[in-house]
Amino acid sequence: MKKIFFFAAALVAAMTINAETVVDQIRFTEAAAAGTLVDTVFSGENELIDFEIIDEKEKFTIDKNNAYFGTVEEHEQFTMRLRSNAKSEFVDGKHCQINVAAYEDGTLNIYVRTGSNSATDRNIIVAQGSDTLLNEVLLESNAIEYVVVKEEKDDTIKINPVYTIELKKGDYEITFPVGAINFYGFDFSADVQTAVEDLFAKKAKAQKIIENGQIFILKEGLKYNLLGTQVK
Repeated sequence: MKKIFFFAAALVAAMTINAETVVDQIRFTEAAAAGTLVDTVFSGENELIDFEIIDEKEKFTIDKNNAYFGTVEEHEQFTMRLRSNAKSEFVDGKHCQINVAAYEDGTLNIYVRTGSNSATDRNIIVAQGSDTLLNEVLLESNAIEYVVVKEEKDDTIKINPVYTIELKKGDYEITFPVGAINFYGFDFSADVQTAVEDLFAKKAKAQKIIENGQIFILKEGLKYNLLGTQVK
């Protein structure tokens, strides 16, 4: 089965010397929209999680769409989305769903909205085998209206809720049995036990060197210490 990989990830600061909180961010881009989504895997650069698109009816698409998720105090704007364009299972037995593989214990944030502004019964289910971790009806009425004050004219935006669940290492399924829903992104965070210099080298895609007992990182001809500061 052919698989196409798109990478989108972010690395956050270390908490301690041996425990790093790492975040894989999956965001959808115009470059991804240009390719086929059949049997596609969206992978985190830090190898914490994979999202495999099961699209036997070739219904999934990526397009531009503006939406906000979070809270009034802290929210993020999204400009692209992954549209399922159908419910998970069709009458002829063919499926469209998202399979998730988590390689560490962690926290999953799902940025998702209903595929119909008027629908009141479309839900998202996250399950591991027979265990259901999330079964939530997606309602446009759950969004919070927030007035953004501007010099010329105030703007009112709708901030959608973020659905957060704890995942253990393993495989999961995301389904939507009633009708189409729209995904705007995923965040997965985990505390990873690793050496600081190895994590930094992976982030920088660089070479690690040792000089006079000290560890440095070489990237594009420049030398950095483990704090990320360029040195001579």
